[in-house]
Amino acid sequence: MMFFKAAERSGKLQHLSRIFLTSVLIIAAAAAVFALCACVSDIGTAPISPAPTGNIGIETPDVEPTDIPYEISATYELYYFENRRLEQCVREQLFWEGKIFLGDILSVTKLDLSHCGINDISELAAFKNL
Repeated sequence: MMFFKAAERSGKLQHLSRIFLTSVLIIAAAAAVFALCACVSDIGTAPISPAPTGNIGIETPDVEPTDIPYEISATYELYYFENRRLEQCVREQLFWEGKIFLGDILSVTKLDLSHCGINDISELAAFKNL
């Protein structure tokens, strides 16, 4: 009879241990679902940091568009040549087939154009105020 009472007690213990383990698993699953929901809800709300510019730690002053000198702002205007031979020579010097901007022409000198046999660079000289 003692044997049956011991077996009955161990059966109760097994039953209680199953209940305990089941409740622990349910709590763990609920915690995992909660953590997953918290992570998913934060995906779109994270602040986007600006891309580093290479000047980390260096402050740059605020510049208004009116403070930019004309020479800098003029470099992004297209330039149209009147002399096609001069245009071809400048393109060869710049290794460029696309649109030519004023800033590109500022880098070309008379010495650069001497290999083309162009003696009249008045168009380029007038542009550069030479």
